[in-house]
Amino acid sequence: MFDVESAKDIEAQKVIMWKQHNGLNQKWRIVYTDTVDVAKTGLNKDFGFYVNKPFYIRSRLPSKRMVECVGRDAYQMRWRSGNTGQQWIFDPVTKTIKNNKQKNLSLMITNQRGG
Repeated sequence: MFDVESAKDIEAQKVIMWKQHNGLNQKWRIVYTDTVDVAKTGLNKDFGFYVNKPFYIRSRLPSKRMVECVGRDAYQMRWRSGNTGQQWIFDPVTKTIKNNKQKNLSLMITNQRGG
């Protein structure tokens, strides 16, 4: 489960994996971008994502920061228009969520338990 480390609602706080506890720091919303030049190939009903359509992963903490790829890590950062490091795309071929800036990187979710 995505978790904002230490549940701190501050800029550049690391996003980590943690056991599910349903805290506000584990609640996120998928927010699609509304740009004209985005390839729209439809909804993948098996996974619930629009294929190749950029989206943001936004925290439900009060600041509503986005998950941003910085190097090989992910952090919560304030939204910045046009920042492709904060945009993610569902790749129907690999069935992964890839970063729109560093297209060779996918989100990795492990089965580790935090706490």
